[in-house]
Amino acid sequence: MRALRLLPILALLALIAACAPTRPGPSGMERSLAEARALLEQGDHRGAVDIYAKLARQAEQPQRDRLQLMALEAALTPDLLELAKQYLAVLDDQYLNEEERARKRLAQARIALLENRPGDALDALSYPIDGLPQDLQQRFAEARAEALALQNLYLEAAGEYLRLARASQDPQQRRQWEEKLWNTLIQAPALDLYNWLLHSDDPELRGWLELAWIYNGTPIQGGQLEPRLQQWATRHPDHPAAFLLERLRAQWAEMQHYPTRIAVLLPLSGKLAPVSQAIIDGLLASFYAVADKMQTPELRFLDTSGHEEDIGTLYRAAVDEGADFVIGPLRKPVVEALVTTTTLSVPVLSLNRIDEDINAGDLLYQFGLAPEDEAEQIAERASIEGLEFAISYTPDNAWGRRIGERFKQRFEELAGQLLASGYLDPRSADYSTTIMRTLNIDQSRLRYRQVQATIGRPLKFEPRRREDVEFFFLAATPRQARLLKPQLKYHRAGDVPVYATSLVYSGNPDPVADRDLDSVLFCDIPWLFDDTPDAELKARIRQADPETLQRLPRLVALGVDALRIIPYLRRLASNPHERYAGVTGILRLDEDRRLHRRLRWARFEKGRPVPLQRIPQTEPATEGSHEQQGAKATGASG
Repeated sequence: MRALRLLPILALLALIAACAPTRPGPSGMERSLAEARALLEQGDHRGAVDIYAKLARQAEQPQRDRLQLMALEAALTPDLLELAKQYLAVLDDQYLNEEERARKRLAQARIALLENRPGDALDALSYPIDGLPQDLQQRFAEARAEALALQNLYLEAAGEYLRLARASQDPQQRRQWEEKLWNTLIQAPALDLYNWLLHSDDPELRGWLELAWIYNGTPIQGGQLEPRLQQWATRHPDHPAAFLLERLRAQWAEMQHYPTRIAVLLPLSGKLAPVSQAIIDGLLASFYAVADKMQTPELRFLDTSGHEEDIGTLYRAAVDEGADFVIGPLRKPVVEALVTTTTLSVPVLSLNRIDEDINAGDLLYQFGLAPEDEAEQIAERASIEGLEFAISYTPDNAWGRRIGERFKQRFEELAGQLLASGYLDPRSADYSTTIMRTLNIDQSRLRYRQVQATIGRPLKFEPRRREDVEFFFLAATPRQARLLKPQLKYHRAGDVPVYATSLVYSGNPDPVADRDLDSVLFCDIPWLFDDTPDAELKARIRQADPETLQRLPRLVALGVDALRIIPYLRRLASNPHERYAGVTGILRLDEDRRLHRRLRWARFEKGRPVPLQRIPQTEPATEGSHEQQGAKATGASG
């Protein structure tokens, strides 16, 4: 009978056991982990995350947090970024050991890199890693190199990869680090490579720097590549970068060919005709400059005026007549009309960018003098220089708000803060109201009036501006900038640095009119400075059409690069690390085939723009005592 009385209790216990969550045993856990690793190898990160998450829900601490850490690491992809951030937010260090805490910091850095926040990534990577497993130390160094490269600190990033390559005992792994080293250095301007080469005392690094300088500084025309490569091989026998020589020869050979016929679609009549003429001046100057060095295409110019609505018809007619490449159209609405109404059959290099939400396909390359590139470059330079708080001044129109918003977006991505935005009325000459509002001087005066009203007698008063602003971002015409700068000084902000877009400079030195712009730092296209290596080309244009070159120099430069870059486009599209050194800037192509520019830096001194770095007119020294040539190179400069 006693046994019968126990039966209901045993049944209840069995029921409770059946309702409890089932925890996988050791063998089940191992099978699940092996399955997750296999999914990662196949590229199925979401599947691996799901397995780790399921195991974590069934596990007790500390195993639960370790499995959540695995889920976090598996989610470090662009598609799963938000999920990775959720895992990072709930993951506590309490149950993690030293190695696992380091992995969490590395994951934090990877999230910052995915969000294009290299400064935050470097902060996360500032973690003691001595004594940790070698592969984890390597992953820290690799992430640090990626963050440095995103900040345009290419020399420091290359140094990380060089140390990794030297430490590797695996030839295949060493070659991978060397490829990353090479892809980092070729992003640097030839001018920076030149200066680093002059001041480096590391023989192996010098070999890498010199080869990257040859790569970035050698034109595809003129047959200069082979002599330079032979000289490099003689100076650097048995150098690890020697495997690149045949690759460079093959790339140069591939780029010796232009399309046979190029159609140029521009508004040749109407109000935009002067703009088109400036671009044509640059195109023709480039055309005749290469005519003696390589086979040049046939150019045919077609007027898009009156064809804005049926631009596709004009494009198809050009293709039917034999065009195998098209330059243009110029206006953004016309470019958008072309790609939304026409199936492209030959490549197009448009001279404007379209909205990002339009799918343009693989045959459209988008070029132009987009001011957004300049706003982003200013944000990046300020961040590298450690500046965190800014005030922006832009024109009071849609263009000004768009540029100000792009600066704000990039600056905040880099952990900066835009304190205030001021908008400059194009019709006004007095910006006092805007300045006082953005500098909080109006609030200072309001507090004075309130205190005076409270005590009922006059007070000695000196208005004070806010003290937290570290620099001004300025996108303004020369006239607006010449008016604004003295007024900032009047309101006791004359000592705050000003970083300006190219709009601040007319394109021609005017020391009398620009004397009030002294100390303003701005970025602009290389073509405008007197040390450009294209002085002969510029002289040819000046002789043919001096008025256009004087009035619209940047559009002339756009025409120069529009023709020159054509042989490079496929290479730029195939490798995101590739750069083209043009007269409009250092050009790169993004995943949507938009060309982005990186400009040169200059500062107004005595009313004249002075580049922060001068372009050398001779090749870099390659022998002799480097200690006598200067201090060791440590980083990128303007």
